[in-house]
Amino acid sequence: MDVLVGFNAGEMDQFRTSHVANCNSKAPALGEINLRYYSLFCQNRPMLQMTLIIKGKVQKVGFRYSVVDHVLTKNLRIVGSVRNLPDGSVKVIAQGDIEALKDLHRFCTKGPPHAEVREVQEELVPITKLEYSDFNLLTD
Repeated sequence: MDVLVGFNAGEMDQFRTSHVANCNSKAPALGEINLRYYSLFCQNRPMLQMTLIIKGKVQKVGFRYSVVDHVLTKNLRIVGSVRNLPDGSVKVIAQGDIEALKDLHRFCTKGPPHAEVREVQEELVPITKLEYSDFNLLTD
């Protein structure tokens, strides 16, 4: 259930009606995107791209796999990729709404059990269209 602070029941119903009427008007054909991410296309939801560079003991500890697993098991509505970088860090590019990105950011600051995250560099920018159709682990 959606919870919007400051809305009474009538305003909430009006918001939902308007939201449903405008949602998915910019969505591509169903065959072009994984249905799991279809609701990302919505005029009423600001879309952001978050780029994280995670430093520390983050390679050879299952970090990339745990990021993909977190996105899938938490059913986060984000698309993007995760990859190892030559300097020993991990790069995550994620596109979606702010709440899903916050969840992923929290996870990446800790990582899987054997990881030791020392630093997370973050860049967050608004976007108007998604550049990914799924969330993928990229190989070196």
